[in-house]
Amino acid sequence: MVTVKYKLGKKKCGNWLLPLEYFVAEFTAPKEDVRPYFKFEKEYFFPERIYFGTDADLEKKGVGSYCKSIARGSNKILDLSFYIEKQETNRNISIDILRKIVKCQIQCVNCKICLGFREGNPPDYSDVEQLFQQIANDIIDAYNKAVEKALNYGDTEEKEFCITNESNFDIKQQQEEAKPVRKINI
Repeated sequence: MVTVKYKLGKKKCGNWLLPLEYFVAEFTAPKEDVRPYFKFEKEYFFPERIYFGTDADLEKKGVGSYCKSIARGSNKILDLSFYIEKQETNRNISIDILRKIVKCQIQCVNCKICLGFREGNPPDYSDVEQLFQQIANDIIDAYNKAVEKALNYGDTEEKEFCITNESNFDIKQQQEEAKPVRKINI
């Protein structure tokens, strides 16, 4: 199963940026024996600037400092690839989607993400929401294809072979042929 979740925080009145509380995808293996390979790469257009940083003032327009950002009107590639496995702890594989896009290698404590400032009462971020929904739908489609492909690989039966200088044969077949044949005289 895959679940994609995002939450836009509450923007304060005035010159504040809109906080993005989270945007994550959580992956779980469909069955214990199935191990799908999830490979996803797609380019997306970002209609709004997105800021990343640990500054407590990041939400304040023009005040907070940030370490990374996605430029308004830019195209960025989301690239994911990993195996989805059932783990003993039943933990999901959780991917922070936007940090993956900006290739943030450091997991900062208190890292915040904010969308760029927009005027309006209330400001309209529907184009960003459509982008996030499109990313979520694309990830779900890719997950379904990965699981379908993994299920098509199938199981095999166990085979044991014995190779000598005289022959090459299947031990199971030899054992079946070597069953004693008893003749009964009547």
